[in-house]
Amino acid sequence: MVALHPEPIAADPRSVRWVTGADVTPFVGPVRHAAPPLEALVENGTVESLCCESDAVVVRLGAGHDWRTTGASVRSTLREALTDPQHWEADSADQWSDDARLEAAAREVIAGPAGDYVRSHGGQVWLESARGGRVEIGFAGTCSHCPAAGFTLQHRIAAAIRERHPGEIQVVAAQLEASRRQRWLTLRRR
Repeated sequence: MVALHPEPIAADPRSVRWVTGADVTPFVGPVRHAAPPLEALVENGTVESLCCESDAVVVRLGAGHDWRTTGASVRSTLREALTDPQHWEADSADQWSDDARLEAAAREVIAGPAGDYVRSHGGQVWLESARGGRVEIGFAGTCSHCPAAGFTLQHRIAAAIRERHPGEIQVVAAQLEASRRQRWLTLRRR
């Protein structure tokens, strides 16, 4: 049985992010076709769209439907459909790759609480790359010379990425461009 936890999306009351935990969704990105019980809800208009994330499925209800009356049936149908991943169809083949799942997990982390933490301290954080089990994270602003940046990278960002994408991955800080590297001022006596 797949555990599901609903997170309403404030900007869109017709959408709910159903948190599944890592390695439950069959791929990341828009869903072309879901497993039969869920696909029936798409075909009859109850569900307008589905999008898989690394640890969730975002479900948008069709016009005229609301979560109060259809939420329980969507939840049970989604739970059943997630136990049958071979019947899910992505919009493109690259959505199935491990690199796509890793990139999605890293982007979600940067957009979420770990990234908010960096931004709350005057820093900037972005994803440089995610492939082959290696994630490179870029930092700027107050983070570029902060002595705690390594701790933030490993204990906030990397830990959150590993929750969404279990397995052997390496999370590192991207190299700074030459123009952004720390320059040392040499003082000489006169």
